[in-house]
Amino acid sequence: MRRLPALRIAAFAAVVATGLAAVNAAARSPTLDAQPVRSEEASRAPVPLPDSVARGGGLSARLGEGDRSVVPASPLAPQPLVSPKLIERPEVTPPAVAPTPDTVTTTPAPPAKGPTGLPLKVTPPLKGGPYVFPVTGGNVIFGDTYGAFRTDVPGGWHHGDDIFAPLGTPVVAVAKGTVNRVGWQRLGGWRLWVRDDVGDEFYYAHLSGYTPFGLKDKRVHAGEVLGYVGNTGDAFTTLPHLHFEVHPRSLLHLGYNGAVDPTKYLDGWRRIGHTPAYEVVHPQFPRAASARLEAVTNFRELLRVHGPSRRTVREAPPPVVFFETTRPTPAPLPVVLAVPGRRAYRWAAIDAMAAIAVLAMYMWRRPFDA
Repeated sequence: MRRLPALRIAAFAAVVATGLAAVNAAARSPTLDAQPVRSEEASRAPVPLPDSVARGGGLSARLGEGDRSVVPASPLAPQPLVSPKLIERPEVTPPAVAPTPDTVTTTPAPPAKGPTGLPLKVTPPLKGGPYVFPVTGGNVIFGDTYGAFRTDVPGGWHHGDDIFAPLGTPVVAVAKGTVNRVGWQRLGGWRLWVRDDVGDEFYYAHLSGYTPFGLKDKRVHAGEVLGYVGNTGDAFTTLPHLHFEVHPRSLLHLGYNGAVDPTKYLDGWRRIGHTPAYEVVHPQFPRAASARLEAVTNFRELLRVHGPSRRTVREAPPPVVFFETTRPTPAPLPVVLAVPGRRAYRWAAIDAMAAIAVLAMYMWRRPFDA
């Protein structure tokens, strides 16, 4: 029983001796497992020094640029050799962050589209004449509004001139040719196109109604009535007028932006002073409520102005009366004297008798007041 502590002490000493031997063997090993050094341990790994520095002993602080680590140099413990690739700091890719409700993701907006065209400065000659002014009568006013700023038309500019006249004023074909694209359009309202025999095109918009020639016929002559002035389309809140455009054949490849300034042509075309009355017709009314209101309102006013005319036979040639001047002054309105009828005389007699009765009552009550 007394020998038990001595045996325990001997076993403990043997274990300690074995551990120290293993530590010394590991410290004297000249090789190092080629395991990559990661993250911050790579920046702290020792760098091999030249032989001249290692033999001198002591501390060496002469390392590469930017490195300030101090490595002890001992001739008894050789320094481990580490590959430079193992001590490089690996690139760390930040983890993907899932979007949260508070994260605002902005998508770059597409580049804004500029104007599709600019007003043209040229007025090429038209060779499909003779041409006539598109609106009849002398009570017509227009100005050069080509190229003016507009926000509701393609390109943002006015492609023609506005010819103002009373609602129901006849609109005629400017030249001999064909009629096409007749009907309702969102901006132009009731509109039509005329193409002369050489290919030049003319656009009429904001009409209040048509004639059978403008609605059904394909071939028309210069001066034939095609429709009537109105304010359908985007002109419903303005005074009645005809929007007129000129598209020369040489510029049709530009599309709708091939319109040129019509003022020069309109100033030189002869005006028609009188045209016969034709039947007033209309195509199918648009389905949209607002557009239908515009069309119905214009056509009712047109019927009020012209009445139920039934002349549909084409006269050849149509009687056309021209003005001598290119832009005459508006004719004064005629003064019509009203002729009193039988009812007028009857009401006049009643008024006279009432006045006599009031005067008699006044004279009869006057002595009693005194």
